[in-house]
Amino acid sequence: MSNITGLNRVDWQVSHAEHLIRAAHQRLVLTSDVEGAYALLDAADKVVGDIKEIGTINVRRAFAKNLNDLSVASRVDIDGIFVKLDALQDQITQLSVPSLGFEASKADIKEAEDGADFSTKVSIAAMNLLSAITAQYDIQQLDEPVKPLLTTDQRSHLKQNLALLVEQAQLAAIKGHAKVYSRLLSQAEAWVRGHFNLDTPNAQVLLSTFKQLSAVELSPEIPDISESMRALKVFSTVWNKEKEIRQASVGKELMDAGIIEKPVDQKAPLDGATGETVKAESVSEAPVSSDTPIASGTPIAPEKEEPAP
Repeated sequence: MSNITGLNRVDWQVSHAEHLIRAAHQRLVLTSDVEGAYALLDAADKVVGDIKEIGTINVRRAFAKNLNDLSVASRVDIDGIFVKLDALQDQITQLSVPSLGFEASKADIKEAEDGADFSTKVSIAAMNLLSAITAQYDIQQLDEPVKPLLTTDQRSHLKQNLALLVEQAQLAAIKGHAKVYSRLLSQAEAWVRGHFNLDTPNAQVLLSTFKQLSAVELSPEIPDISESMRALKVFSTVWNKEKEIRQASVGKELMDAGIIEKPVDQKAPLDGATGETVKAESVSEAPVSSDTPIASGTPIAPEKEEPAP
């Protein structure tokens, strides 16, 4: 009956579509993989499209809505973020650290004009002396934080610490921790600005990459595709009822055609010798004459003898 009606194929297609939808939902919840979920849901839609039964149009409509939601959802390229951060390791090794030596700024020396009086020349000479003295000092504003000088050991570990921050940012991106990821990139950018020369191409590449990756929304809003699962569940329930009706209808047609035997009535009496069902037949009460032919195997009731006069 399953081969004739094709019931097994529809049941398998429904189960296959349910499996694909569950896989798509897990992709969205666990890894936020919108592209993978879209591919799985599109495959489930094609499986349901091959079902030639009434009622699949509602399922296809729900699939179309969820596919549109996935197509407009923002996608996060986790692999691309990981590769870009990994490529920064070469730039980190080539960063240069400012030297500890102090270089005095150039003093602003002015020349007295020709014909100037003595007092003017003395004033210009005093200003030149003051400028030469102040050039030998680095003046720092009190309202700015004081930047401590690093020791030799600390300066040797600057690049290693920066590389460690980048690796931690990669791990946060894989796990989807948006706050940790953003904080690590901000810390790495501040580390470059505070401890390395910024006028080198490597430092500029690091700063621009950190700024670009910090703008990526690591945890976008994930669309809900549960409507497709609910629609498929409704179709599966209706299909199971329709399947029972078709099985009963086909079974009756096969019994009427004599292809399969009818079920035996257990209430009917059985013949003690053969074990076959004995059908009850109506017995006529009309008297049987001697001229009436008697079929073979038909029992004959004995005639009553009349009493002697």
